[in-house]
Amino acid sequence: MRKSYVIFLLVCFFTSLTLTSNTVSATTWVGLEPEEVLERAEVIIIGTYDFTSEPQPSQFVFQGFDFNVKSVYRGDIHDQTITAGLDIFDLG
Repeated sequence: MRKSYVIFLLVCFFTSLTLTSNTVSATTWVGLEPEEVLERAEVIIIGTYDFTSEPQPSQFVFQGFDFNVKSVYRGDIHDQTITAGLDIFDLG
C-alpha cells in the first residue's frame, strides 16, 4: 500500500510540473573588439544620464532615461538631451 501511495505522489508531482508553464527569456552577447565597435557605431557621444527623470517604459528590457549630451564625436545629434535605453536588469 505504501509503495502505491509513493508512486501516486510522484506521478502527481511530475504531472503538475508539466501542466505549469514557466516563461524563460535569455540573451546572448557577442564579444567585439573596440575597433569593431567604432566601425559599427552610428553615433558616438559623451554625456551623463539624468536619473531624476521619469523612465519611459518599454516592452523590451530597456527603459528610456534622459541623457544630457556633452560632446558629439560621430553622428548627427542636435539636441542637448536625448532618450537612451538602459537594461533594467543590469545591476552592475
